[in-house]
Amino acid sequence: MEYHRYLTGGSFYAVAERTLRGMVGSVTRNEPILELPPRISSKRDLAIRALKMAIAFRAPPKGCIHHTDRGSQYCSHDYQKILRQYDFQVSMSGKGNCYDNAAVETFFKTIKAELIWRDTWETRRKAEMAIFEYINGFYNPRRRHSTLGWKSPVAFERKVA
Repeated sequence: MEYHRYLTGGSFYAVAERTLRGMVGSVTRNEPILELPPRISSKRDLAIRALKMAIAFRAPPKGCIHHTDRGSQYCSHDYQKILRQYDFQVSMSGKGNCYDNAAVETFFKTIKAELIWRDTWETRRKAEMAIFEYINGFYNPRRRHSTLGWKSPVAFERKVA
C-alpha cells in the first residue's frame, strides 16, 4: 500500500493499491474501462457497486468476458449472481498467475506515474475526484494505447461495437 500525504495536517491518504483496485470497473474488453464508486466499507460491496456502475454506464453485450483475479469479493455469491443475471462469460486468473491481470496491473502503474506520484490533495474527496477525472476525462476517452492500435479505449470500443 502506498500513502500520499494530505497538503494540510499530518494525516495520510492510502490511495494506490486498495483504493484503485476497488475502483477498477469490472467490465473490460481489451483495456480497462473504469468507474469510480463512492466510498463503501467492504471490498465485496465496493466490487458490486463498481460492477453495477459499469453495467449501467457501459451496457455490455451478452457474453461479454468478465475477467478478475480470485479475490473473495469476486467469488462472492452476490457478485456471481449479478454476472449470471447479465450473461457475462466469467474468467478468473489461474491460481498464482500474475500475468492474467497484466492489463490492469499496467493501468495501476500508469495512473500512479501519470497522476498519483505527481500530486497531493487536501482531502480524500479531492483525491477521489482527481482519480475520477483522470479515468473518465483522460484515460478512457483520450489516452492512446499501443495494444489498441493507438486508439483510446472509448474509440476502440466504438470501432468494434
